[in-house]
Amino acid sequence: MLPGILKAKLGKPVPLFCQWETTFRCNMNCVFCSIPQNSAKWAETTTAEALDIIDQLAEIGTKIMNFSGGEPFLRKDFFEMADRAKSQGMIVFVNTNGLLVEKNISEITRERFDFMRISIDGNKELHDRLRKCDGAFDAAFKAVELIKKKGVGCMINTVVTKDTKPWELSELLERAKGIGIKVSLTPAVPFQPCKENKGKPELDKEFENALIDVPSFMALLNEMKKHYPETVDDLKSYWKILEKGGLEKFGCRVMDIAIGIKPDGRVSFPCTVFPAKMVKGRLKDVFYGEEAERQRRLQGKYAFCQNCFSRCGSFPTLILDFGSLFSMARNWGGF
Repeated sequence: MLPGILKAKLGKPVPLFCQWETTFRCNMNCVFCSIPQNSAKWAETTTAEALDIIDQLAEIGTKIMNFSGGEPFLRKDFFEMADRAKSQGMIVFVNTNGLLVEKNISEITRERFDFMRISIDGNKELHDRLRKCDGAFDAAFKAVELIKKKGVGCMINTVVTKDTKPWELSELLERAKGIGIKVSLTPAVPFQPCKENKGKPELDKEFENALIDVPSFMALLNEMKKHYPETVDDLKSYWKILEKGGLEKFGCRVMDIAIGIKPDGRVSFPCTVFPAKMVKGRLKDVFYGEEAERQRRLQGKYAFCQNCFSRCGSFPTLILDFGSLFSMARNWGGF
């Protein structure tokens, strides 16, 4: 990865990190998710198209593949996609709600996956309510335990909403501590991945009511880190963005080091969170084309970029900071 990072730091964009929303279909209906339920109608790449995209990504320098959704395990060809990414020498990450892990545990191996992030948003009552899915909490923790037994890297991702209580997080962290699993706390922030949007996002009322303000999130984060220093993930890198007041103030570099792909294979500019433009074509032509160059000049300057604390944008940007990169690598067990 280091040669690509150095190129990007010197002004030559390299898509080391790929955030691929493989599908918008999902088996949950979370209150803080702005992917509408009818988004399941979105076209998805065929298996042949998906494998070709992975080969194209390898050609232009992608080293980290992060499969997300929706729920990526809903794609029947998901394991083929993971295998192709590994065959191209990529580090393979997966974001999943965990419901389908037990069903597919025989296919989850260290040879196929490097790291999985399982969504658990608090104690049992809170998680099942936020996910609108009875039994989601138990299934997610069962997934964590099964993945850990398989020797695949694993972490819990927790979305913190406006109404999340400290004791609800403490119950989660206490259980995670007991099985030796780190927890990444993420603020519920605006995003709207399903349509091009250059201005202020139009958010669903339920979703908008779940959003947490950053001072409240930082206070809660501090409290949890104080009581569970070894369980809450190392926040030195992300904390810099929180203190600065957002990615646009920190200096968003997501388009210099990352590429976002939608379920239908289009590339999302400037990021997957709020696409201002979605373009389909040969990835080399798209990533280095005129539209991409125009979008790089605009990243961090759109209305939706104000007060952005998206982890999806933060992680790629922080790859370009060596201190943050090594901190994240240590936190995730060196991948």
